[in-house]
Amino acid sequence: MDDLRASQINWDPWRVAGPEPEYLARSRAVTASRVLLESAFGWQWYLGDRVTRQSLGYTEFQVLGPLPPRASHISTYTRAALERFTWPDIELTRHLRPELDYAAYQRDRLAGLVFGRSETYEQGSWGR
Repeated sequence: MDDLRASQINWDPWRVAGPEPEYLARSRAVTASRVLLESAFGWQWYLGDRVTRQSLGYTEFQVLGPLPPRASHISTYTRAALERFTWPDIELTRHLRPELDYAAYQRDRLAGLVFGRSETYEQGSWGR
């Protein structure tokens, strides 16, 4: 994939000619949201802001904001929290950090995680 240009990728392979089926329209709406879904394996977060090319149509990568509250501890959510998070959050742009430079984020945060380097960024500076 590193050798492909963005213009060579079909970011919307499910687009159909003619009227869009209702199931596809509903699927697009969920894709463009953050929502807590229940599955056979328990509750799972779907984070549409993690796929901004498909969900928001962006052509450039974006620095991501923090995960939902206690995302890895869903079992501790109250009934009220479950009800709140199972309603799709469609304001995805508020979960992005457009003021931050993606190239620096990629070099300092992502490459640091992959290669075990964490000294290049301040603790907590990217995740808020």
